[in-house]
Amino acid sequence: MDFSCNGRPLSFALAMTLAAGVLTSGLVACAQPSALPQETTVPNPPSKAAIEAEQNKAAAASDIAADAAAKVTPRLVDEDDYPELQPGPALTAPALIKVIAQLAQALRSQADTAPGAVEHATGLKLPSDAKGRRYGARGALEKVGYEVAVWKPYAKHPGHLIEVSVSPPGSCELTMDAVQAPLLSAGFRMTKPGFGDDHRIMFDKHAGQNLGAYIAVKTDNRNDPHCVSRVTFELEPIDG
Repeated sequence: MDFSCNGRPLSFALAMTLAAGVLTSGLVACAQPSALPQETTVPNPPSKAAIEAEQNKAAAASDIAADAAAKVTPRLVDEDDYPELQPGPALTAPALIKVIAQLAQALRSQADTAPGAVEHATGLKLPSDAKGRRYGARGALEKVGYEVAVWKPYAKHPGHLIEVSVSPPGSCELTMDAVQAPLLSAGFRMTKPGFGDDHRIMFDKHAGQNLGAYIAVKTDNRNDPHCVSRVTFELEPIDG
């Protein structure tokens, strides 16, 4: 599963693997004793300067690997590739939280992710965009804006992705406390990434039919989250 709208966890994992390899090989080379016989000489540990030099090499390798991976890892959604969604009603923050809670309760099968099913669950009209690529609506959310979008990440995907977002992303109309409360009440488990610049907080639970329901909540800071800018829903087969 890859919630790829923002953040690049795969790129970061690749970068960390390559960086660790560079650092380890460099330190081993520095610490390796001379091949000449040294009966009375004890090999010296690597100096501070040598360690710092290898750390710099590792950091450079990390940046190079991350940039390379980012170029070959496709995003599921590129906003520039989609026409604007049709206008929808003005909503309050509690009303949009209710939409999120209703989706969390409704998703049991891939059929529940279809545009018509999402309309039924949320009570929102979600017409097609001008190219028929996404279904959804956009409107005013108090002083900012919102979007509810439904689309297929690729043609043969068995279901759809569902995304509730706020714009501009830096606004705080949706708080983490308000978003997580109905998800936890619905039986979702919350987990946080342990590293990197990915500020999504993940929620998951068994949805039935050997499917897992996965919700990615994009926050301002995963370690101390206050504001939410995007909530993405997806159903995927459970491994094993």
